[in-house]
Amino acid sequence: MLLTIRKRVVHSLLFPIVNYGFVVCTSMSKETSLQLQRAQKASLRFVCQAETWDHVTPLYHERGWLKVEDRQTAAIALLVWKIIKYKSPDYLCEMFQYYSPETTVSTRSHGHNMRMPIPRTEMFKKSFHYTACDLWNKYHLYNYINCDSNVKLKVSLFTSLLSKYS
Repeated sequence: MLLTIRKRVVHSLLFPIVNYGFVVCTSMSKETSLQLQRAQKASLRFVCQAETWDHVTPLYHERGWLKVEDRQTAAIALLVWKIIKYKSPDYLCEMFQYYSPETTVSTRSHGHNMRMPIPRTEMFKKSFHYTACDLWNKYHLYNYINCDSNVKLKVSLFTSLLSKYS
């Protein structure tokens, strides 16, 4: 009973704050990411009643929680899927371009992959546009574009991201 109350407190008070700026702050500094990760570790220890010196990675997997970077990856991937599927908002949808399936040059990519913008700076590599294209291609989000809801995509993303912890 106490564990479920603690879990509800964390899910209702901490996670909305942590998730709030993930999509906007793709260029989050390592220091900020580390601070968020420490807050998440402390909340995990609070929920599981673990001691400070206990290793928390198994607890992430046991509870089905994603670490901060992986939560950000999942949030951006879901947003990109929604932008492409519903073609809204227009200004974001127009930003993405696909490789043409009718090319004369033989390539390993196909018409579903997004054309990656050329990063001229390290800061651009952290931009939403670059990150979104990278995630679209990396996690093959185009396979889920015909799904009615994002549930199948969420399960697939969370499963692949959680598998890193085991």
